[in-house]
Amino acid sequence: MKGGNTMKRELILVVFVSILLIPIAHAQVSTFPVNGEIICLVNSTTSGEFGLINELPVDFTYVSVREIKVLDKNRNEVSGISVKLLDLIIRDWKAKDSKSIRYLAMASSNVTPGDYTLYIFMWGFTKDKMYLIRAYVPIKVSDKPLIFKDAVSFVKERPFSDVALAGDTIVVYSHVINIASTPINVTAEALLKDPLGNVIVKLKRTLSLLPGDNIIRFELQIPLNASDGRYELNYIINYERGSYEYSKDYLVEFGVRLESFSLERTNVLEGEDNFAYIGITSDRSVDVNLTVEVYNDVLGLVYSNRSEVLIRDGPNMLKIDLPTTYPGKNTVNVRILFNGRLLGEKGGWYLVIGYPKLNVTLENKNLVITVENPNNFNIMTELGYRVEWSNGRIMKDVFSLNLDPGVRRLIIRLNGTGEFKYKVTLEAFGRLKTINGSGVVRAEPEPETEIVSKNMTSTTSKPSGTSTMSPTQSTTSKTSPAIRGNKGNTTLILAVVLGSLIIFILGLSYYYYTTNQKRRRRKRPKPRRRSPLGRVR
Repeated sequence: MKGGNTMKRELILVVFVSILLIPIAHAQVSTFPVNGEIICLVNSTTSGEFGLINELPVDFTYVSVREIKVLDKNRNEVSGISVKLLDLIIRDWKAKDSKSIRYLAMASSNVTPGDYTLYIFMWGFTKDKMYLIRAYVPIKVSDKPLIFKDAVSFVKERPFSDVALAGDTIVVYSHVINIASTPINVTAEALLKDPLGNVIVKLKRTLSLLPGDNIIRFELQIPLNASDGRYELNYIINYERGSYEYSKDYLVEFGVRLESFSLERTNVLEGEDNFAYIGITSDRSVDVNLTVEVYNDVLGLVYSNRSEVLIRDGPNMLKIDLPTTYPGKNTVNVRILFNGRLLGEKGGWYLVIGYPKLNVTLENKNLVITVENPNNFNIMTELGYRVEWSNGRIMKDVFSLNLDPGVRRLIIRLNGTGEFKYKVTLEAFGRLKTINGSGVVRAEPEPETEIVSKNMTSTTSKPSGTSTMSPTQSTTSKTSPAIRGNKGNTTLILAVVLGSLIIFILGLSYYYYTTNQKRRRRKRPKPRRRSPLGRVR
């Protein structure tokens, strides 16, 4: 009887175990992904949470944690690391949902800092099935209480660009986790170095980081006068057990570029309009100083102007008026500056073709015409003059002149006496210049006695650059010979003159006498009376 009862109990136990083993044997095994990690500090207790995601297409009534253990990289179990899960049963876990699991962790002093894994084995129950679930949670063991996440930096005004403009602000920050249970003091600083390695901006702060998550952030403004180049950002956090450093390079520009320079005309007549066009591209709206200088190849600096110009964001085109009053080669230099900083410089040159200069003067009995060619090359001109005397007589002429560089004088002989008016014209490059004036040529006094002398021919050399012109209508001029002699022959001259005068008077008397005799009327004789009877023989 006693043996039968024992057998009966063993049979019942086998049946019960068989009932329990039936669902386990047919259960589906799955691995849940993990979101997060376990942070463990040597000789200190840490707390936190991580997430598990139900990737199965089923809703669990509840899930229970059956086993946990810590593994190394080789999947061997490790002692000295203790992890306690505060959420061992999870109810109503829907498909695709994530559940947070809280933990407490601690590592002994003999644990080597590094990466480990927490293996979790769970049972999951639906209304009619059972699932076997596994999860592998990363464990980071550290002997330092601060965990530094990677720092981030960007340009505040243009977050997606690594090019910063002078005056922009660079933002840098990082996420720091204090895994200890007490606050930890740190020193944080951020600095910006120019291309030569000089620190131009520096910020420094001392902070107390509370347990858990902390953000350390700096904003560094680039100086407006910073030169173009590559700048280095440094971000440093120091505390008792270690430090963290981060660096990044930024290309810094002012953002205003002088792109192009062009001239409306490279050859221009004196006094005509000419312009320069300046193309500027800008990444900002800013007032800049525009300096324009013009240098003549002979006179040097002939024009200088400095003005303030508003440059807008985007392309800009500036139109500049250029001087054309200085003949010759004129070189233009254009500069754009901001607070004395040169942003761009360009230039070019243009040729100003000068009009010839005309001047008229009266010298003795000559009309002197002076023509100056201010260019360094020959030019063709047409010169004309007209002289009108008070008696109605006119002198005029028109002729072409090929003017060499420099000054040329032309002399017009004034063959006449009395008052006159003149008009001189010079035409070049389609422009006519006229000079009007008047003058008087006085007659020379007649000498009392004239002595006929032999004609004398004299030759006078002409100076260089002087031409003597004869008018198209000439007149005969009377030249008074000089009287030559001395006191010794004065008596002889008077005697000759007196004798000649007497002979002249006698001859004149005789001429008048003979003329009167011839003109005297002759008396006609009376005719004889004839006899009526005729002549008696």
